[in-house]
Amino acid sequence: GCVLTMFALNRSWQQGKPFQNRRSYGTELKRGAERQKPSLKIGDQIHGYTLKEIVPVPERNLNLYKLQHKTGAEHLHVDCADENNVFCVIFKTIPRDSTGVAHILEHTTLCGSNKFPVRDPFFEMLKRSLSTYMNAMTGSDFTCYPFSTQNAKDYENILSVYMDAVFYPKLDKMDFMQEGHRLEFKDANDPTSPLEYKGVVYNEMKGAMSDISSIFEQRLQALLYPTDTYAFNSGGEPAEIPKLTYENLREFHKRHYHPSNSKFVTYGDLPLEKHLEKISELGLNAFEKIDPKTEVVSEKRFTEPKRFELFGPQPPMGGDPDRQIKMCISTLTNAITDPYETFCMSLTASLLTSGPNTPMYQALILPNYGLDYSPGTGYTSWRKESSFGIGLSGIAENDVEKIEKIIFETLEKVVKDGFDKKLLESSLHQIELSQKHVTSSFGMHLAQGVIEPWIHGADPVDSIRVNALVEKLKQDLEKDEKFLEKKIEKYLLNNPHRLTLIMKPSADYTQKQSDEELKKLNEINNNLTEEQKTEIVELAKNLKARQETPPNVGVLPSLRVADIPAETEKVKTEKFQVENTLIHWNAQPTNEIIYFRSMLDIPELPEDLLPYVPLFCQALTAMETKNYDHKGLAQAIDLTTSGISISPMLINDPTDWNKTTARIYMSTAALDRNVEKMFQLVQEVITSPKFSDRELLTTLISQNASSMEDAVMSSGNSFAIRQCRAQLKESEVFNEIWGGLTQLNFIKKLLHDSQAGELDHVIEAFQRISDLVLNKKFSKCSLTTEQKYFEKAEKNLRTFLGNIPKTPVPTNLAEVGIGLRPRVKEFTAIPGAVNYVTQAYPGVAYTHPDSPLLTLLTKVLSQSYLHKEIREKGGAYGGGASFGSGVLGMYSYRDPHVNRTLETFDRSNAWAQVVENITPEVLSS
Repeated sequence: GCVLTMFALNRSWQQGKPFQNRRSYGTELKRGAERQKPSLKIGDQIHGYTLKEIVPVPERNLNLYKLQHKTGAEHLHVDCADENNVFCVIFKTIPRDSTGVAHILEHTTLCGSNKFPVRDPFFEMLKRSLSTYMNAMTGSDFTCYPFSTQNAKDYENILSVYMDAVFYPKLDKMDFMQEGHRLEFKDANDPTSPLEYKGVVYNEMKGAMSDISSIFEQRLQALLYPTDTYAFNSGGEPAEIPKLTYENLREFHKRHYHPSNSKFVTYGDLPLEKHLEKISELGLNAFEKIDPKTEVVSEKRFTEPKRFELFGPQPPMGGDPDRQIKMCISTLTNAITDPYETFCMSLTASLLTSGPNTPMYQALILPNYGLDYSPGTGYTSWRKESSFGIGLSGIAENDVEKIEKIIFETLEKVVKDGFDKKLLESSLHQIELSQKHVTSSFGMHLAQGVIEPWIHGADPVDSIRVNALVEKLKQDLEKDEKFLEKKIEKYLLNNPHRLTLIMKPSADYTQKQSDEELKKLNEINNNLTEEQKTEIVELAKNLKARQETPPNVGVLPSLRVADIPAETEKVKTEKFQVENTLIHWNAQPTNEIIYFRSMLDIPELPEDLLPYVPLFCQALTAMETKNYDHKGLAQAIDLTTSGISISPMLINDPTDWNKTTARIYMSTAALDRNVEKMFQLVQEVITSPKFSDRELLTTLISQNASSMEDAVMSSGNSFAIRQCRAQLKESEVFNEIWGGLTQLNFIKKLLHDSQAGELDHVIEAFQRISDLVLNKKFSKCSLTTEQKYFEKAEKNLRTFLGNIPKTPVPTNLAEVGIGLRPRVKEFTAIPGAVNYVTQAYPGVAYTHPDSPLLTLLTKVLSQSYLHKEIREKGGAYGGGASFGSGVLGMYSYRDPHVNRTLETFDRSNAWAQVVENITPEVLSS
């Protein structure tokens, strides 16, 4: 499935005139812990709904309300004190071809509705909302439209527009051709120029299906699930997308976007009764119950394992030509409608593959049979029937059979000997921590987490009550200590529905696809009549004219100043000194967890050490220390903390554009009972690291090489903008060295060295960095926990800092001149069908009077100029501008153009100086 970042909107206006809503959420609502809680009882009927069940979840301070509407729509409401309220409407969408119908429908649904006939209302509404999240997603078998906001009026507005968008979209044919696909001449006005396919989704999927990992995973799914909808690409195969007709799209909407085929989630402190009233009024009450016929057929099980070999594109940045095979063994496992079996299989998969102490890591990753696990490795529960896979990327062709043998031998050994008890204990500890961990996005994660089992008939409540599943597992393990190992026997070893997929690189894979597309277009062009060519030219003219027409944004709602609190809630932070280190102390309701953050200044380093810094930070927790081998350290960290994260960071001085501080940032968290051990482990990794284990070092380098190569195809714009920034600001040179193409090329060199057994220079570099960086005092620390745990946390922090060297850093690394990159235009070739284009300009410091103006300018450029030029007209999946770290940058994402986009960037200055383009109304919104 593909996840699509889309846009936002709201409404309290009728078409062309203010929308008079006398039943709003109100401005005098009590919020949070003082909220009005639902007063409904089981069996109560309200606004067409019947309340079916009320379920308390005390470990999360939630109460769950399950309701059903007369149309068949199901509703889950999560009542809690969280003021970040969530809404999500979900439709089961079952495509039975790879034309991308569900995906293109998701896009065109968001292009205007009956009450809001505005082209691209969601992008327009980005300017009119205080939302904390707005999105739309297409999966393999569902489409959902979620949003969240803390503002009650904003919630009402966005809810109104979402409901109108999904149930009453315009589905204009011009929008279908803009967002989906169309034919257009390269020179739109010249029918003698070459014919091309255009369309936002078309170009998006050309980019997605140029990524070898995406291709591998999509093919793996199709071959493992050949019976029904999962055999197809719900996002759309580029070669199949042009086969989708406008009539097919409208019919798909009619059948799938119906209340009888929908689920709703609401979450937070706003009143349930008002949610039900609004949802019924805005959509559901106008429909009758139907049978949408969207049941997914269960897979017809294989009678014997199958094996396939396919070709895919080469790795984007080259790599070892002898180690470019991807291989995965995948089995079809349980139905996800059984939440306990799903939980047990997820835990079993984690015990097999996640982390350095697991059997598969020890058997496959550590001996360096591959660079990293392959796509498809692990447990996947986002289809009606789940799957489990184990495989490797970056393997030699003559090692494939050996690796297959090792996988099965390892599984058999686990069944015979059992899982390590400490490994199981640490996994259960991580589950406990995850249940207590507090995040601002918890409600959104909850809403999206219930989708898959719920649309296939499971009770969504069971997916939320994780503690009950853990308790049941503990009871089953007491009865049978091999309870989980028997899952391996059943689903992995003795399961004939097993698939082995091997993908080899082909040097001409991308070129062949391009040639096939060109051949198809030439065939179409040769068969076009003059009349049809004229129609194509006229369509392009009409579409351009439509895109140039200013949208009727007056029908869209905006928050008024009165709807927005005059002041935001301020978080109280106390500051004090311990061992000459500044401590920030924040009292927050953290569910027994103590969060610790700290920073070490990076001193001046020799230039040859700079590229090693990110890998050095990872090595601190991935290798050995004085008192732990790598397995013991990983186990201790998992048993007592949430994990210890260490990475380099750059902090820009808010008052001086040229001044930056380079630091090592560390973060971790632990339950109150483990806080002493947490600090002991942090002390261990920063005071007594050991870097001599070459096998561990090779593994660390291999995994970094694999993940960075994958990122080039999916996040090419982030690499490109780093290249630009490094030509403008010295501090950005460090960012590029640590996370850009320089780092990728450096890691590839280290990979070559490691395979040749030449790692002495890496070990020496790590030791030099350790001597220069770690034996220094902390510049700053932060503790966040509940008041009752502070005394204990502070005591352990004082002990920790008392054991750390007190040497100050004489000169920060970022104060030392490193020199800008040469001011040149750069092009990096990747084996893909689309491009990532960026351009950057020097800005000002955060406190400079022009800083807020530049921030606002990039918003205006993104929403009023670049979106129209790059996405609507140019057909790229995305584009925009941003201002941060003193640099203004522009970018495009999955873009069929290069020169056209650069010309668009160049014209932005002239566009911004036209008074009519940036009016007070534009700035106000």
